[in-house]
Amino acid sequence: MRPRLTYANAMATVAVFIALGGSAYAFHLGRNSVGAKQLKKSAVTTAKIKNAAVTAAKVKAGTLTGTQVKASTLGTVPNAVHAERADAATSLPAAEAWHAVGGPGEPQFQNGCHNVGLPNTANVRFYRDQIGIVHLEGIYNGCSSEGEIAFQLPAGYRPGPNLNFSLPLFGNEGAVVVHGGAPGIPPHEAGAVRCAVVICILDGVAFRAES
Repeated sequence: MRPRLTYANAMATVAVFIALGGSAYAFHLGRNSVGAKQLKKSAVTTAKIKNAAVTAAKVKAGTLTGTQVKASTLGTVPNAVHAERADAATSLPAAEAWHAVGGPGEPQFQNGCHNVGLPNTANVRFYRDQIGIVHLEGIYNGCSSEGEIAFQLPAGYRPGPNLNFSLPLFGNEGAVVVHGGAPGIPPHEAGAVRCAVVICILDGVAFRAES
């Protein structure tokens, strides 16, 4: 009686035949026969995806989140450039300390002028801020005569041309004069501060340093 050929026996025979024959066989899959269901989880990795193979058209809207984007691959957002500039603007160095007129190593009073010395009034002083604006404040008097030079600002703290500031308290236009350091201004007047009144108030006098 001929032995019955079962499916299992047939497959075993084929396996032995392939093993003994040493031949390789390629199995061709039909077009579109492998889909998402046939892929093992995590089987498709970054290394297996061709560069530029995944385009915007192939990404479903709303499926890409921030955790899936490498930050270093992104360019600078245009508005962020303005923010960076704002940060730079707010990182200015601290303003310099006040220079007290009459103090050691500072400009000295001239022509008998001196601080008025009244309670709750500032002594004469000045400083240059981070953007090059010179600020004066304080009250002085006692000069030998009105209009005399009270003190001289050092180089780097002078305006270019002569500047005139009014003192509303006394109603005199151009009561405070700050001499510049532009060419043609006599050296003995460069940076000179003088007033046309007996009591000179410098509070609020400010200008850009140009010389």
